Amino acid sequence: MVAVTGGLTSLDLSNNQLCGLDRYGHGAYTAEGITAIADALRVNGALTKLSLAQNKLEEEGTKAICDALEQNKTLKELDISGELVGKSNIGGTAGCKHVAKMLGVNGALTELNLSNNRLCGVWSEYGHHQGKYNAEGINAIADALRVNGALTVTNLLGNQLDAESAKMLAEVAKQEGISLCGIQRDQTTANFCNKSLQPPDAILLASDLSQAVVTGALTTVNLSRNVLCGVDHSGKGTYTAEGITAIADALRVNGGLTSLHLSGNALCGVTPFGRGTYTAEGITAIADALRVNGGLTMLALARNMLGEEGTKAICEALEQNKTLKELDISGEEGIIRGLAGAIGGSAGAKHVAKMLGVNGALTVTNLLNILDAESAKMLAEVAKQKGISLCGIRRDQTTEDDFRDMGLKPPDAILLASDLSQAVVTGALTQVLASCSP
Repeated sequence: MVAVTGGLTSLDLSNNQLCGLDRYGHGAYTAEGITAIADALRVNGALTKLSLAQNKLEEEGTKAICDALEQNKTLKELDISGELVGKSNIGGTAGCKHVAKMLGVNGALTELNLSNNRLCGVWSEYGHHQGKYNAEGINAIADALRVNGALTVTNLLGNQLDAESAKMLAEVAKQEGISLCGIQRDQTTANFCNKSLQPPDAILLASDLSQAVVTGALTTVNLSRNVLCGVDHSGKGTYTAEGITAIADALRVNGGLTSLHLSGNALCGVTPFGRGTYTAEGITAIADALRVNGGLTMLALARNMLGEEGTKAICEALEQNKTLKELDISGEEGIIRGLAGAIGGSAGAKHVAKMLGVNGALTVTNLLNILDAESAKMLAEVAKQKGISLCGIRRDQTTEDDFRDMGLKPPDAILLASDLSQAVVTGALTQVLASCSP
């Protein structure tokens, strides 16, 4: 059908069993079907977009498609990504080499999605790396990107790269003006929440964010609930600030991004459950970037267990920063309150109060689930003087239902009372829902 249908421009065959295998690799493999698709691509002159994602093509099927695309000159977008949990779609490193060979001669493709494909032969299970690292495939991809003049968007996230490979790709991408994270040039928002992204993925993201030609239109990025510093939600893994520092460096030169969500990334090496070893290295890099960044108006650092040192670093930076309007440093609902992990207890609260007293830009903060009563009262006093929300309520907000089932305690009620007592903060608010399920 593909061979004779001259009007078809887009074909989505994703998430099937085109080669006889299910998502776990169960079944009997056959390349008969995918070879037929490949043969059709050799002669089809109309198709511009094709998705074969999550089909367990394996090396044989990937080779058939890539061989066909060495001849096809009309296809612009190809998705052969794998699954976040599951085996590679293209046969891992072996399939990666066929893709690289195709990219070396194909001058038509402008977008390619290779995410979640175990390109280097390793993967993660329950916080532990499995397999043996092999950079041959990803090195071949990098070499192909150097000579391919058409590709502007790739997605290489979720491939368990090491830092060296990620840095190599970032260098090539910056030279060629290529996205490594699947970000379109006219894209305004990018949601990477809960994608199990690792420090090397953060390096790829930093490459994108540092290039105006790649992300010049991007205003909002959500990186919440990932593993950007190598420590997962259970405290497993080895901490490294390499990835988050790369993102911080990108923030120094990126002037278009206005909203950045980094919540739930164990940026200081400790989870909300208190597991891990504390370090302020990553959060200090973000703080240093805030001193010079003039674009961000919203920053979410919730559930990162900043501690007093991290809180102090952020607050001192915001004493200088005059553009950030919203800051979320709230804690995890019902787990830790007023302890050294969240913002550093009363000592951290004093840093926040001092910052709010001199910062003239912030109008919205979220400090729920982290304070004791005395700290809440102190901050409420400052907030009333400055007209600042302490509960994440925006001034044009009419309804607020995010307080339900948050396990709010008396200190949080003090913060809510501060917000509700200020017409400048909650004058537009008509409804508050703060109930808790039985």
